[in-house]
Amino acid sequence: MRNLSQQKPPTLLLAVTAMVALAPNHIAAAGPAKGENRHAFGLLCDVVMALAKITEVPEASNDAKKAAQSAEHISLILSEYKTITKLTDSVGENAGPRPEDSKLAQACQGQNRQKCDAAAAYLKKLPETEKLKLKHAAEDVHGLKVKLNHTLTQMKAAAKLIIPTDTSKGSKIKGHLTQAIYGEATEPATVTLKGAGSNRETHCGTGGTTAGTSATLSIAATPTCLCASSTGDGASNTACFKDATGNQAFGSTGATITVWDTIKQKCSNKAATTQTKGLPDLGALHTAITGLLYEPKGDGGAIGYIGKVTTGDNAGDCNGQDTAGKGACATFTSAANTIEITEWLNKLKQAAAAQAEHTAALRTTALAETHLMALNESLTTLLQLNAKEPGKTEKKPGVAAVEDSKNTEKHAEAEANCNAKDKETECIPPCKWDGEEKDDKKKCTLSEEGEQAAKEGGATTTIGCARHKITEACLADKTDDKKNCSFRKRRGGEHNQHK
Repeated sequence: MRNLSQQKPPTLLLAVTAMVALAPNHIAAAGPAKGENRHAFGLLCDVVMALAKITEVPEASNDAKKAAQSAEHISLILSEYKTITKLTDSVGENAGPRPEDSKLAQACQGQNRQKCDAAAAYLKKLPETEKLKLKHAAEDVHGLKVKLNHTLTQMKAAAKLIIPTDTSKGSKIKGHLTQAIYGEATEPATVTLKGAGSNRETHCGTGGTTAGTSATLSIAATPTCLCASSTGDGASNTACFKDATGNQAFGSTGATITVWDTIKQKCSNKAATTQTKGLPDLGALHTAITGLLYEPKGDGGAIGYIGKVTTGDNAGDCNGQDTAGKGACATFTSAANTIEITEWLNKLKQAAAAQAEHTAALRTTALAETHLMALNESLTTLLQLNAKEPGKTEKKPGVAAVEDSKNTEKHAEAEANCNAKDKETECIPPCKWDGEEKDDKKKCTLSEEGEQAAKEGGATTTIGCARHKITEACLADKTDDKKNCSFRKRRGGEHNQHK
């Protein structure tokens, strides 16, 4: 008979084995709990939130558009004035027969006819005073046509900058960013883990030697690896936020990122505290995120990680555990310490390049509009100078006032000289004698011709012998056959009248 005591050890062994089999085969390991990933998360957040801050190049103001269009019309009117004037009868209200192309200038034939018709319609609607300005400008009656054409050429060049043919620069930024964030051309209704895998480390990165299958395909997957909790590994993860993030399932390919709404909300909260509300510098973000890959991890100084790993002999799996070189992280390596730049980083770089073009376009547009409006002021001034009739000059108000004052003084002086003569024989032009005047001091007064001469500057109001301009008039000035004036020769044979 066998010793029963010899059977107990196997029985106990079976019992222990059964207990182990019935117990959970894994105890969930805690995730990081000290906000270790907040810096990396903040950079990734800035990229995610940038998508909603993209703007297209704004349209030019209505005044700028109007000035640009007027420059086109006026330029054509000045160069083809006769043709444009002829076309005014065939455009707009009460339009007459449309002239054949062959009867128009070459510049208004064929595909250019539409521009000439538009210029004619513009000219037809102008007030008569404005039409006269353009007529004088086209005929160059004041010699300003060269300056006008130069101003118009500059205006048309500025107009091309405020009304660019390529308005898609903002769309290019959006396209590159969307591809970087979601791994798709358009923002999906449901954000997913795009890589193949059945556990967290496969999706996020294994052993520092194999890149995460999902982390490499989209920015969205990367903060999921850094911030999400999970039931198997990385429970109660507070590496990114003060409060633990919800659990994310990593057990299948194409799994929905259930924590994405939480991540975006945290990003939005962070953005609300940022002073800069506009589009961030995507080039600086690309540089900063790329720099994260070169930060050494673990005791061995491994590179290629984004996110925190705990201290250990070597940086290990990104399985969410806060232990032994592991962590809530993502790897971007093709081998140990061999970084492989992910496609979404390349897309971010392309978005940064598009942003630089967009920023330059915004600056150019703003400067061009300012320049255009300044040129429009110059154009208005030049056209105003063409409002004058040929040969006429306008005196400045101050100059005119001074001249009027001087003429008044000359008139008064001439009148006083006439009033001083008390004999009819002495009352000679520019004075006239009125024998019936009772006031002796008013019998000799300035004649109408003398008054007119005084108004025109007093050229003929000179009295005495100096009023005579020719020898015959001087010698004919007599009183009772006695000469009143004579000539004295100056040096050089010139005569000077003296009484």
